[in-house]
Amino acid sequence: MIGNGIHAVYVPRRGRPDARQMAAIDQAILSAARALFLKEGYDATAMEVVATAANVSKATLYARYSAKDQLFRAVIMDRIDQWSRLAEWPEPAAGQTLQERLLHYGMLMARTLPHPEVHAFQRLLLSVQARFPDLSLA
Repeated sequence: MIGNGIHAVYVPRRGRPDARQMAAIDQAILSAARALFLKEGYDATAMEVVATAANVSKATLYARYSAKDQLFRAVIMDRIDQWSRLAEWPEPAAGQTLQERLLHYGMLMARTLPHPEVHAFQRLLLSVQARFPDLSLA
């Protein structure tokens, strides 16, 4: 769901994290970074602040994303993946006409384009399109 307000919660523990904990760490980082990039913008968001907001160490953050541009790309691609899953046809039944598909995607766009998170991402990507032209196209 777009902008459902639910954030992944990661509670640090000693020792090597298992697969479930690794996924929670990744989601906490992406969620914190997404919120900060949308609120503060790309330039004003520091990796250290993302680590603090995600409740992870800087070492943990930098082990996954060695630079802010990598984290930014991951945030954008994560959101595009989530939105793409929402846009998928529930069951690709044989015989779907072009008209049915166009109607489906038109209705989907009409429901999602007015959403505040979509507008926030559009503004964010417009502000950095010179540095990330590939993401602006995505």
